Amino acid sequence: LAGLYKGDVDMNRVTAKVDKPMHGANLEAHLDALRTQMRKAAENLEFEEAARLRDEIKRLEAVDLALSKYADLLLALPTTLIALVVAGLVDGGYWVTVAVLVVLFSPTDIRMVRGAVISQSTRPYVESAKALGLGRVRIMFRHIVPNVLPVAFTTMLLNVAFALVAVSALSFLGLGVGPGEPDWGRQLSDARDLLGRNWAAAVVPGVLIIVTAAAINLLGDWAQERFERRGSGR
Repeated sequence: LAGLYKGDVDMNRVTAKVDKPMHGANLEAHLDALRTQMRKAAENLEFEEAARLRDEIKRLEAVDLALSKYADLLLALPTTLIALVVAGLVDGGYWVTVAVLVVLFSPTDIRMVRGAVISQSTRPYVESAKALGLGRVRIMFRHIVPNVLPVAFTTMLLNVAFALVAVSALSFLGLGVGPGEPDWGRQLSDARDLLGRNWAAAVVPGVLIIVTAAAINLLGDWAQERFERRGSGR
């Protein structure tokens, strides 16, 4: 069977062997030999497939381990302190500060999305898609990703609120943005000397930071509840 599958065996030769006149014990012995060859061929095919799957699983486990260790390492570090040090050393402006905060806040998204994917990968619809012979890429992006997007979206909104407060704090301390640039944290810092003459110049940026962060959190909660209701209604 393995030879026929790979094209290494001539079908005419096999037919010729079978078409030879055989009787009694000779025919039974020949059939036993063919059955033995078929079992060995099937075992060889299963071994090759198992070896290929084992190598692929090892590669995926290595990627998963690397991402998990990356997330664990960054979660163990003080985010605000690292952002202060990097922003002070690099002094690259607003977008460098944003990039640093994206990297520092990414472990939360990685952990949440990873857990959601692992939870979805054992669902019956995934097993049904595998039984139908669908490819791994199609199963991932057509079936699993739509069910993981709500978790990723709500976690992203939560991190955006934290990042907004962190950026404002860095700007208040003179890091991240330069003087005169439109930033609430920078405006709050520049208005400290104007509290006696124009208190609104300091209060309004602070209130806007609080209101915006709270609104983003409420939006994340609303989106999560909506996604949960939609999922329970299916």
